[in-house]
Amino acid sequence: MQNNHEGTGGHAWRIDGNGDIYETEEPLGEGENQFRQYWANISYSFNDMVFSYIPAYRSWEQDAEIVAAGPGFTISQNLKTPSDKFVTHEVRLASDYDSDFKWQLGILSYDNELQNTNSVSFNLPGSPLAFSALTRKQTEALGIFGESTIPVSDDFRITAGLRYDTTKVNVKQDYTDGRPFTGLDPVTLSLSEEQGNLDFKNWTYKLRADYDLTDKNMMYVSVSSGFTPGDASVTTDLT
Repeated sequence: MQNNHEGTGGHAWRIDGNGDIYETEEPLGEGENQFRQYWANISYSFNDMVFSYIPAYRSWEQDAEIVAAGPGFTISQNLKTPSDKFVTHEVRLASDYDSDFKWQLGILSYDNELQNTNSVSFNLPGSPLAFSALTRKQTEALGIFGESTIPVSDDFRITAGLRYDTTKVNVKQDYTDGRPFTGLDPVTLSLSEEQGNLDFKNWTYKLRADYDLTDKNMMYVSVSSGFTPGDASVTTDLT
């Protein structure tokens, strides 16, 4: 659990035409963010097996203005995240901790809800807008996995694992290009329903072999694959 208060800007150091460094007073940006995380690990042993349930909840909220120095001016970035919540549930069934042949089977569900606003403008007369983006995103995922470790001998073991994931991502986003200093009106683009709905299905694996050289030294080789679901966003460089 965290509550943070931060500040940016206030002063900037610049270089004049003679190469001399001087200090200027600039706008002060202030912000706050809150982070919460709760989890549990509940286990029960029976018939040489262990059943585990691991729930978790995490939330993030932010309301901040970040001031950054530019060449002769400053830029203000407003970041607002009223909701960024993660909920996971994981269920495992595994061999007993002392078993020579170790295995586990499990299922994991993941749900994330995000709302975010990101806006950047120049601290100049009229506060020209560089860009702004409003994002609403929902991610739902389900993973099924299994792994086993086979004792080939007292000193040599082979581990193999396999996982299947299915992930659905729904993104709604409105992006505005302010087209500053061009004399043109801002342009706003939005993701279509087809562009914002993404569906991913993927297999990943793990293979590992380890050998005990001595009671305190082990040699191993491991190879595994990973998967990160994609995202959708809209932007424009129209000028």
